[in-house]
Amino acid sequence: MNIFFMGEELGSPELLQESNIVVAEQYLDKGVMLIGVLTLGIMGALASYAGGVSIWRGSVRVMIWGIVAMLFSAWIGSLFNVAVT
Repeated sequence: MNIFFMGEELGSPELLQESNIVVAEQYLDKGVMLIGVLTLGIMGALASYAGGVSIWRGSVRVMIWGIVAMLFSAWIGSLFNVAVT
């Protein structure tokens, strides 16, 4: 798999080829969710470090509330029959 984009511009059709996808399509939603939660943990750890408090408590707190926010957003989307394809 190639992790770099082949095209020179954003509208290039080469961007949509399967060889450019980093995660397999069947795991794409789980991969995005995992990367999102890990990024939230890193940002929470950085904020905790900057604030001078426990890094673990800060990162876990941000990850938990981030997951709650994602679940709430998914629930609201399901109320309006919005499907992410």
